[in-house]
Amino acid sequence: GVLANFFTAADARLKLSGGTVRLVEETDYPTTGDVKFTVRPEKPFAFALSFRLPRWCANPSVRVNGAAVPAVRKGTVCEIDRTWSEGDVVEVALPMSLRLVRGRQRQAGRCAILRGPVVYATNDRQLKMDHGNWAEGSGNDEATAADVITVEPKSLKLVTNDDSARTGGTAVRVRASLVPYQLGMDCGFASPIEIVFTEFADPENTLTYFRLPAKENEGVVDDELFSGCGPCAGGCAR
Repeated sequence: GVLANFFTAADARLKLSGGTVRLVEETDYPTTGDVKFTVRPEKPFAFALSFRLPRWCANPSVRVNGAAVPAVRKGTVCEIDRTWSEGDVVEVALPMSLRLVRGRQRQAGRCAILRGPVVYATNDRQLKMDHGNWAEGSGNDEATAADVITVEPKSLKLVTNDDSARTGGTAVRVRASLVPYQLGMDCGFASPIEIVFTEFADPENTLTYFRLPAKENEGVVDDELFSGCGPCAGGCAR
């Protein structure tokens, strides 16, 4: 069979035991979670087409020629084993929403901002250019933005067509406070600033985890790479 391991535009001609098939994959992932496979066998024959359904996607859906594939589940590999004919289409929908992911170990007490597989981040240099030196008055001149930025969870807004990391990429606008954490987590947002977090692939980005107000951990989710995942067996798709 065929395993499509990456969601990226591709056009491949593959020789299988039952014949030759051309498989065309169309997508703008990870800008959206829409993926389309067009199957073009030289003659109708049976084989399995498989692809992953990521653990971060709560409600994936798959259709073959418009008909829903039943019982698809996140965190698994979806396998469609059938006789394929010229022009058969498989449509995969992986809905994406912004989420806050709880930090672990050294990042405990902080969160990262993600949408689908994309991590959003920033860097000290850009923040100092935009908002001055937050380390002043913190008692720690070596403080980084991760030490002092407290983000407002309900303020996250997606920005489309951001070219910082890639053409047609995305970014996130967030209300935040630059109050040193030594002063306490319940600092409020009386004098908020707005920070734009760009996709982590931006070569200057180094800061990915930030603090939350003490009483606003509601809605923060565990890291899907670790939550509820024991030894990796066949069918696991992270």
